[in-house]
Amino acid sequence: MRQELASEKSAIGVGMDVSKEDQVNSGVEHTVKTFGRVDILVSNAGIQIVHPIEEFPFADWKKMLAIPLDGAFLTTKACIKHMYDAQIADLITSLKELWAACPVGKGQYVRLAAA
Repeated sequence: MRQELASEKSAIGVGMDVSKEDQVNSGVEHTVKTFGRVDILVSNAGIQIVHPIEEFPFADWKKMLAIPLDGAFLTTKACIKHMYDAQIADLITSLKELWAACPVGKGQYVRLAAA
Protein backbone atom coordinates (compact mmCIF):
# COMPACT_ATOMS: atom_id res chain seq x y z
CA MET A 1 0.00 0.00 0.00
CA ARG A 2 2.80 2.44 0.87
CA GLN A 3 4.42 2.04 -2.57
CA GLU A 4 1.05 2.44 -4.27
CA LEU A 5 0.50 5.76 -2.50
CA ALA A 6 3.99 6.97 -3.35
CA SER A 7 3.05 6.99 -7.03
CA GLU A 8 -0.29 8.67 -6.37
CA LYS A 9 -1.56 11.19 -3.85
CA SER A 10 0.29 10.63 -0.60
CA ALA A 11 -1.14 13.51 1.42
CA ILE A 12 -4.16 15.76 1.52
CA GLY A 13 -5.07 18.75 3.60
CA VAL A 14 -8.30 18.49 5.57
CA GLY A 15 -9.47 21.64 7.33
CA MET A 16 -11.48 21.18 10.50
CA ASP A 17 -12.07 22.51 13.99
CA VAL A 18 -10.89 19.52 16.04
CA SER A 19 -13.15 20.51 18.94
CA LYS A 20 -16.24 19.95 16.73
CA GLU A 21 -17.18 16.27 16.43
CA ASP A 22 -19.09 16.63 13.15
CA GLN A 23 -16.12 18.34 11.46
CA VAL A 24 -13.69 15.69 12.73
CA ASN A 25 -15.93 12.83 11.58
CA SER A 26 -16.39 14.45 8.17
CA GLY A 27 -12.64 15.01 7.76
CA VAL A 28 -11.77 11.43 8.72
CA GLU A 29 -14.43 10.04 6.37
CA HIS A 30 -13.02 12.20 3.55
CA THR A 31 -9.56 10.80 4.29
CA VAL A 32 -10.81 7.20 4.27
CA LYS A 33 -12.66 7.79 0.98
CA THR A 34 -9.46 9.22 -0.53
CA PHE A 35 -6.96 6.61 0.73
CA GLY A 36 -9.10 3.67 1.79
CA ARG A 37 -7.83 3.60 5.37
CA VAL A 38 -6.06 5.49 8.14
CA ASP A 39 -2.53 4.33 9.00
CA ILE A 40 -1.48 6.96 11.51
CA LEU A 41 -2.98 9.81 13.49
CA VAL A 42 -0.84 12.70 14.67
CA SER A 43 -2.87 14.69 17.16
CA ASN A 44 -1.02 17.98 17.58
CA ALA A 45 -3.60 20.77 17.42
CA GLY A 46 -3.35 23.66 19.83
CA ILE A 47 -3.89 27.37 20.16
CA GLN A 48 -2.22 30.07 22.16
CA ILE A 49 -4.21 32.76 23.94
CA VAL A 50 -2.18 35.24 25.93
CA HIS A 51 -3.46 37.24 28.91
CA PRO A 52 -1.99 37.97 32.32
CA ILE A 53 -3.29 35.21 34.62
CA GLU A 54 -5.26 37.65 36.76
CA GLU A 55 -7.10 38.88 33.64
CA PHE A 56 -7.38 35.53 31.84
CA PRO A 57 -11.04 34.96 30.83
CA PHE A 58 -12.31 31.53 31.84
CA ALA A 59 -13.95 31.11 28.41
CA ASP A 60 -10.52 31.53 26.77
CA TRP A 61 -9.03 29.00 29.20
CA LYS A 62 -11.75 26.47 28.31
CA LYS A 63 -11.16 27.06 24.58
CA MET A 64 -7.41 26.60 25.01
CA LEU A 65 -8.09 23.27 26.78
CA ALA A 66 -10.71 22.08 24.29
CA ILE A 67 -8.50 22.24 21.21
CA PRO A 68 -5.73 19.83 22.30
CA LEU A 69 -7.73 17.66 24.72
CA ASP A 70 -11.12 17.36 23.01
CA GLY A 71 -9.33 17.35 19.66
CA ALA A 72 -7.13 14.39 20.62
CA PHE A 73 -10.18 12.50 21.91
CA LEU A 74 -12.39 13.24 18.90
CA THR A 75 -9.74 12.51 16.26
CA THR A 76 -8.79 9.26 18.02
CA LYS A 77 -12.44 8.25 18.32
CA ALA A 78 -13.03 8.95 14.61
CA CYS A 79 -9.84 7.22 13.38
CA ILE A 80 -9.56 4.20 15.67
CA LYS A 81 -12.36 2.18 14.05
CA HIS A 82 -10.63 2.49 10.67
CA MET A 83 -7.30 1.56 12.23
CA TYR A 84 -8.86 -1.49 13.89
CA ASP A 85 -10.37 -2.53 10.55
CA ALA A 86 -6.93 -2.32 8.93
CA GLN A 87 -5.27 -3.94 11.99
CA ILE A 88 -3.06 -0.87 12.45
CA ALA A 89 -4.41 0.40 15.75
CA ASP A 90 -0.99 0.71 17.37
CA LEU A 91 0.05 3.79 15.35
CA ILE A 92 -1.50 6.69 17.25
CA THR A 93 0.93 9.49 17.96
CA SER A 94 0.50 12.59 20.07
CA LEU A 95 3.17 15.24 19.86
CA LYS A 96 3.62 18.17 22.22
CA GLU A 97 6.40 20.72 22.48
CA LEU A 98 7.63 22.04 25.77
CA TRP A 99 9.46 25.33 25.64
CA ALA A 100 12.58 25.54 27.77
CA ALA A 101 12.03 29.26 28.41
CA CYS A 102 8.58 30.51 29.24
CA PRO A 103 7.97 34.00 27.81
CA VAL A 104 6.16 36.45 30.08
CA GLY A 105 2.39 36.07 29.75
CA LYS A 106 2.53 32.64 28.12
CA GLY A 107 2.79 30.48 31.22
CA GLN A 108 -0.76 29.16 30.95
CA TYR A 109 -0.15 27.92 27.40
CA VAL A 110 3.21 26.33 28.25
CA ARG A 111 1.70 24.54 31.26
CA LEU A 112 -1.17 23.28 29.10
CA ALA A 113 1.14 22.15 26.30
CA ALA A 114 3.15 20.12 28.79
CA ALA A 115 0.06 18.37 30.17
